[in-house]
Amino acid sequence: MNYFRVVGVGFFLAILLILAGTNDVRSQQREAVDTKQLRQEAVHIMLQALDNTDLSTRLTVLSDLKEVRVPEALPVLVNLIKDQKYRREAIDALGNQVPDPVVIQLISQYMASERSPFTRRQAVLALERLAERQAIPALIKTLLRDPERFVSAEAARVLGIFKDSTALPALMKTLDEALQLHKEALEKARNPPPQPGFGLNFYPVTFLPNVVGALLAFKEQTAIPAFIELIKAQAPSFGGTLVPFPVLISFAQDLCPYYRSQAALVLGYLGNPVALQVLLELLEDHAIPDPLESKEVRDWAIEALGRLGDPNVLPVLATFLADLKMRIRIHAASAILRILNKQH
Repeated sequence: MNYFRVVGVGFFLAILLILAGTNDVRSQQREAVDTKQLRQEAVHIMLQALDNTDLSTRLTVLSDLKEVRVPEALPVLVNLIKDQKYRREAIDALGNQVPDPVVIQLISQYMASERSPFTRRQAVLALERLAERQAIPALIKTLLRDPERFVSAEAARVLGIFKDSTALPALMKTLDEALQLHKEALEKARNPPPQPGFGLNFYPVTFLPNVVGALLAFKEQTAIPAFIELIKAQAPSFGGTLVPFPVLISFAQDLCPYYRSQAALVLGYLGNPVALQVLLELLEDHAIPDPLESKEVRDWAIEALGRLGDPNVLPVLATFLADLKMRIRIHAASAILRILNKQH
């Protein structure tokens, strides 16, 4: 009996020693990994996948290259742009690679000439990520000439990020068209045709906010006075007072909560005291502009009041510190602190 017990214990210990030895070997293998060689192997696999003629395989590796920078893949990606099946994905992947003048020129060409508006839009987004000022002239042309306004809207937004003064005249010129498209979109939404078309009813929603947002990026330069002058020509009276922001005021009173929220956002950034009464009224607006988000119109109004910095609204903002929603309490606290910080 003791004999079998001793044998059993010995066998068990032997297994433990073997396992321990295996773990030591694995540990040594991990320590001995040549990271340079490992990278080469990984790059090789990526390049093999790009060279594979299987559609699914190529699309998979192109999707990964949107987030992984592989300089060795640059020539293959440039070549894949020529293939309509992979063009949009290849442009998207190139947007994540090392900026190269030839690549930027190539993407700019497709942004101007590609038949598919979705691929043209993807080219705009790729140029945004490459963040090279070489692309600015091409983006300005897209803003002014692209027939699809959802493409122009992205160009406007990206130009605002670049904040290059050469884009300012084009953005100011586009503002009038953006306002007109806004009115047409609202008219169609309120009086839809029997067979509504795709495009104008949806995409211009982003056009005006993007143009306005791009102009706001030039706040330290001459954009704001020029922007005010553009809309001042239509200035009606509001409560007996001449309002220099008639278009934005009309947005704040629009039936669509999306426009009300965007109006609050812009009025806060422009910092004009005329906006104060409008924003105070929006504090009672519980509408949710985007069903995929929880933010209400009053979220934007609270944030905008903080940006305006008027200490007279502190008592009003203080009432929101006890709101049932934590999000609102946070916005109110932030707005209050923003105003108080300006006083010191």
